[in-house]
Formats: sequence, C-alpha cells, structure tokens
Amino acid sequence: MIAINNIDDLINYILKKFNNSKPTLIATDLDGTLTIDRNSYRLDLEAMEILRELNTMGISICIASAADFQTVSAISKYIVSSNIFIAENGCIAFDGYSIIEIAKRSTDDIVKEILERFALKEPLNNRFRLYDKALLIPSNIDPKEIEGIARYIEDRYPYVKVRYSGYALHITPKECSKGRALEVLAIRRGIDLSRAIAIGDSEVDIDMLKAVGIGIAVGDADEKLKKIADVVIDQKASSASKILFKAIKSILSLI
Repeated sequence: MIAINNIDDLINYILKKFNNSKPTLIATDLDGTLTIDRNSYRLDLEAMEILRELNTMGISICIASAADFQTVSAISKYIVSSNIFIAENGCIAFDGYSIIEIAKRSTDDIVKEILERFALKEPLNNRFRLYDKALLIPSNIDPKEIEGIARYIEDRYPYVKVRYSGYALHITPKECSKGRALEVLAIRRGIDLSRAIAIGDSEVDIDMLKAVGIGIAVGDADEKLKKIADVVIDQKASSASKILFKAIKSILSLI
C-alpha cells in the first residue's frame, strides 16, 4: 500500500501500473466514497459530474453499493448516466440489459430474530431489499458490542456474513460480494478487470478492491480496507474520489 495525496503522483502510478493504457472501468462505492463524508448522505455533485464525463469519454462506470436496487438504479441512470451497477453489496447487479440475482436466499428470517433479541432498528428501505438486509446501530453503542452481534449472527446462521459499513450492519448471503458481482458484470460486458480501478471506504469493499487491477481506499476508510488497498488517497470520502476521477480524466487527455 502506498499513500498518495495529489493528482500528478496518482497519474504516474496508474500509467505505470497499466503500461500507459487507459483504465477500462471505475467501480465506486456510494456512501462514504461519493458522499462528502462518511457521516453524511449528501452526494458530492462535482464528483458525480466528473463520473458522468468519464462515462461519455468511454470509461465504464459502475456504482457498487450496499443500497437497494431502486436507489442505485436511480443514481446510476439520472446522475451518472451509467447503465451498469451493483446493489445490496453484490446480491443484485444490472448489466445494462437484465437483472442478475447472485444471492440464493433471503435473510428476512434472520432480521426478525435479531430485532427481537438486540436493541437494533430496521431501516425503512429494508422493505425494498431482497437479500442483503441492514440493521441500524445506535450511535452510542460500544464497537465490541457490534462485533459481538456480528459473531452471534454468523455462528447461528452459517450461510451469511455480517459486515459493518460505517452506516449500518449488513447481513449478506455468503455467496455474494461486490467483487463477485463485478466479475460477473465484467464477463457479460467483456471488460478487462486487470485494467479496472475500484475505490471504497469500508470493509464491505474489500472483495471489490481485490477484483481489479488497482484498488484504492479513501483516506478515512476502515483500517481493514486500507491494509489490502494498493493505494490510499490521503483525503476523506469524496475529496479522495475526486482526485482519482480527475487523474483519470487527465490520463484520457494524454493517451
């Protein structure tokens, strides 16, 4: 892992890594990566505008989010103008032509039992989720208690994994991940992931960063993500993402 905090250094790193070839795709998380910070749902409109420009310049853009299918679909279509995306932490994807359901079973039964046992709440958009379910964590809860809840769920229900996104606790079927969904999309669309770039902020993005040629963590990302990232951009949330997007825009003007 190397730390980078300016566009020029990132341009040089990408060009060297990809042998002076342009990237094929940018996969980006949403919350904490395209928002102004990890504690906000406010999208950085400048970052979204650059993504839209990159899409028109021939770079495939894939938003990969824990959010429900409808939310990611709307943002991808109306703000980024992209027709491929990943929702529910890789449980569902869209390749521009058809919906791809990677998950094999729902986690509704788990959520019901956990809500009865622990002092957690269910977000309203869970009703729109098919597979990955979210549980809201109280702001004053001890991190060790979060880990304890996650261990309890995984021990009791071995067919799921539990990850904390920084916004909510997510219960996801084990066969699903953003990385797996990205691999499926790449096969269907003929995209070379060895020349793709992914950027994220939390441990749910680990598989996605591992699936591509360059995996990038924003500066305020989870430590688990930073440890496996190729690059950490030393700015928080969307400020880091804009450095990446501007670097790629500059590369396209050079090649």
